Amino acid sequence: MVIKNASAAAKELKAKNKRCRELMRIIKAKKATDADVKEFLAFPRDIGPSRGRVFDILLAARKAANNS
Repeated sequence: MVIKNASAAAKELKAKNKRCRELMRIIKAKKATDADVKEFLAFPRDIGPSRGRVFDILLAARKAANNS
């Protein structure tokens, strides 16, 4: 079993948060592909700030797609 040091774990968390923020920007701009959405939804809930608004955008887009 490999144990990461605190610095490596912090760098990994920072990278995940950065990617999550990038995906949120793409989704808010409505330029997200299905792969982007799947990647965003795969992140644990404790990764990324203010994810609730992005989930609302995704749900609204799905409702609009289902209604048309």
